[in-house]
Parts: sequence; C-alpha cells; structure tokens
Amino acid sequence: MPALVESYQPTPKQEAFHAHAAKYRLALGGYGSSKTTLAVWEDITLAMEYPGSTGVFYRKTYPALRDTSMRSYLEECPTQLIKQFVRSEGKEALHFVNGSTTVFRCLDDFLKLGSTQWDRVSIDEAGEVGEREFRTLAFGRLRGKIGPRRLMAYSNPVDDLHWLHKFFVDNAEGDTTVFHFSTYDNAAHLPEGYIERLEKMTPAEKRMFIHGQWGVVAAGPAMFPSFNELIHVGDFRPMRNRLIRRGWDPGRVHAACVWVQSDVLGNEVVLHELLGDNEDAVAFGTRVMQESDRLFPGEPFEDYCDIAGHQRHDTGPSWASVMRKRWGLAPHCRKLSIAKTWQGVTDLLNGLGMNGYPRLRFNRTCRKLIRGMAGGLFIEPSTGEPHRKNQYIHLFDALRYVLAPVISPARSLYEGRPLPNRWRLQSV
Repeated sequence: MPALVESYQPTPKQEAFHAHAAKYRLALGGYGSSKTTLAVWEDITLAMEYPGSTGVFYRKTYPALRDTSMRSYLEECPTQLIKQFVRSEGKEALHFVNGSTTVFRCLDDFLKLGSTQWDRVSIDEAGEVGEREFRTLAFGRLRGKIGPRRLMAYSNPVDDLHWLHKFFVDNAEGDTTVFHFSTYDNAAHLPEGYIERLEKMTPAEKRMFIHGQWGVVAAGPAMFPSFNELIHVGDFRPMRNRLIRRGWDPGRVHAACVWVQSDVLGNEVVLHELLGDNEDAVAFGTRVMQESDRLFPGEPFEDYCDIAGHQRHDTGPSWASVMRKRWGLAPHCRKLSIAKTWQGVTDLLNGLGMNGYPRLRFNRTCRKLIRGMAGGLFIEPSTGEPHRKNQYIHLFDALRYVLAPVISPARSLYEGRPLPNRWRLQSV
C-alpha cells in the first residue's frame, strides 16, 4: 500500500488486507479493532490507484452512515486529496483531486440500489445489511469501467449461520477472503482500561468481540450455561464396527440430522451434523445417506426421530414412509417432552463418565451444534421457553431425539418395540 500520509501507519495485518487481490474481502473485527479506519483507507487507496473511478461507501441506516462512517472518513482523509465534498443530505459525495469519487449511501431499502454501477464498493457493518442487497451489489453492481471492481465488507463478528459466513466460508470461491482483526491489534490507540473492561466478558463474547472470530452470543439466558468448549469439544473418530445412531428432525425449511456413537464406557460423542436448507425428505435424506457412506463406510446405523416423522402432509408422504420405502430404514419415533430431554442433555453435559470425561461431547466439526450449545440456543425472556425461531433448534431437536434412549431408557417404547438392552444400562 502506498504511504499517502504519515497519519496512517497500518499494522502488518492491515497491510496484508490492503495488498490482497481478492474481488470480495471481509474484515471481521472485535470492538475497537479499527475496522472503520481500515475501510476508509482501503477506499482512499483504491481511489488514488484508479484515477477517475467511482466508489460507494455503504451503511445500513442514514444516521449511522452520517454519524459514524462518513464522519470517520472525513476525519481520516487528507485534505490535500479532496477537491470537493458535496454535503447535500442523502447525496453526499467526496470528489478527489485525481478525478475519482466516493459517494455515501444507506442500504435500508433494496429499491434504492436501482441500476447503479460502481468501480469499488465498501460496506461498513455488513452484518447488519440484508443478503439480497449484498448479493445484488456483489454480482450486479460491480461493473464500473475503470475498476478495480472489488467489494470490501467490514463487520463485527456474526454467527456461522449468518449469510456472511455462507458467502465467505461455506460457499466461498477462489476470489474471496476473510481477515480477522483483534482488539489487541489496536491496543496502542485505545483508551486506558478499555481492553481490561472487555476482558470481563464471557468466553463466548471474548471470542467474538475481542478476537474477531465467528461465534454466537445468546439473546437471552443460555439453555446450556455449563457448556464449555474446552471440555465438551474435541477431535473424535468413530469406533469401527460399533453402532452409530442418527437423529432426524423432519422439516422442509431446515431439516436436521446428527450422528452419535456411545463409547465402551457409555459416554456419548456427537460425530457429525447436517442442516438442510429448503429440501424435501428425498433430497435431504439422500444427503444424509451420502454423508453416512462417506464418513462411516460399512458401519451399522439406527435411526430416531420425533413422532412428527410419521405425519403425512399435503406436500407428500411422511418422512418415516420415505425413509422406509427409499432406503429400507425403520426409524424409532415417539412424542418427546422437550423439558425432559432438555434436562437430560443438561445432565449428560454435567455428568462424568468412568474415564472422567463429560458424558456428552462434540466433535469439533459440529460447529453449528457447538455454537448452539454455546449460546445460540437460549431461553425466550418473555415466555421462559426455549427460543424456536433460529436454525440451532432443529439440530438440538435431532440431538435430543437420538439421546432419548440414553436419557430415559427404562420406559421408552418406539413403535411398540422395546429398546435394545444396551440402552437400558445407560440411564442418566
């Protein structure tokens, strides 16, 4: 990055961000990690590098744009680079001496995008904007004639079910990259005591808001406050020739499946997870079968789900029927009390097996379930009941179905068939 003025002295990590050539770049940063300063100087640098180019600096709402992003931009930008600043409300624009322009706009209305064309796009606090607006900018509006035709997004960390994670990680292509910026990276420029106050946050909060990592913070009391990634998460491989149980949560919008195996001491290990996205029973079931063959070839399976798996819908046959006819599966189904199974999962997390480890642990690859256990699953303050309007709840339902024979083995009957004796020996 060219040294335009002495007022900006980028850190090595900021230099790496400026130098990266990816078309789509995301900077995730903790509190006080200087994301906005990074955003301002990235835009200034590209404006200078591509004379005559037109860029846009977005924020979701106009007050936030005016009071934070645009204000920071004008404070940072050297006056010798500015030819004119247009202050007309809603049409603010900064004209550089080399013919480049940066306009400032808000993203509170999809229709405002119109048929705009940009050489460069910057989105401050991208986690607040909608996916439709982002994708329209990324794929439909980066078509300026001068270039560099790049989009830079800056955000506080969000959870890994957010569309930002899907775009930059889950479905990332070769032209995307993510940089993580920590509060500690900017410690020299922060007020005295600022970091010390942040360090009083919970481990989940510190992961996000100090270290700038993907994560989740509960919007209410966590369902599993005793969950601790240090002791409940590890790297596990399945034991060969030993039963693996699959728990299914039927549903068209977000079907879910988890794979669980009991070790020889009666501890439960969640080996794998799969979350559907607007798939019918056949499409999702096919993916489950493919994952089972890929990760656990030749291993025996048993399947468990809620009684809803037997319900026929207007859109087609029941999940249990599809599983039986298409793959020859006979899932154990019954109605399960969420209160009882919630308590049972809690007891497994808190209990210790004969080897001194928790009775329930998660493979590190089950990142959505881990995020859910760490706070994504929470109690709705207004009702005192588990919040059921996020995607984590579907994976949790699949988990409690497959753990039900461990939680209450003595009285469980699935479709009139007593549970195998191996479950009867593993009460909580």
